[in-house]
Amino acid sequence: MASIWFTLRDGESRRARRSHSSACARAMLAAVLLSAVCAHGQVLASGSTPGPVSASSKPHGSRVALRYLVPPDIRPGQTINVKLDFSNITADDGARVIVRIVEPRLQLADFYVQKGEERTLDLPLTTSVDGTLYLAVSSTQAGRTSVQVVPVRVGSGKVVLQPQGTRRITPSGESVTSLPAAK
Repeated sequence: MASIWFTLRDGESRRARRSHSSACARAMLAAVLLSAVCAHGQVLASGSTPGPVSASSKPHGSRVALRYLVPPDIRPGQTINVKLDFSNITADDGARVIVRIVEPRLQLADFYVQKGEERTLDLPLTTSVDGTLYLAVSSTQAGRTSVQVVPVRVGSGKVVLQPQGTRRITPSGESVTSLPAAK
């Protein structure tokens, strides 16, 4: 039976069995997404402007620091400016940064940042879709790569799924959705 080891705050190690691993994984994913949403959807005093948010990343990744600023209350069809700040470039050959929109897969920027340089990228975006758009920012430094996600909430920010397949009711009354096989 597969196990996952994790360390508690008091330093004691524990093991979660496979039956709990999916629940642990879902809880950890929910915590990461919640921290991203809470950081992005900051509650501000009236008349104040939001400050940049630090994107979280793995400790053993590229270690390129990313801070982003996304305007609040974006309407579909509105052109906005997303500000991405890159710092902590320590490798002698610098770092490569690639910015993509997750869905649809579209590359927006690809550039190098020199050692010790801090770079700001002002990225104009226009989207006609009501929902949440995700920017994937990958950075490679000293042979290590990290991918950090910047959420851009447009309109209500709700995810809208497209209906797929054919829905049929079996003679026994069960609802079945038939999907074609992938090519």
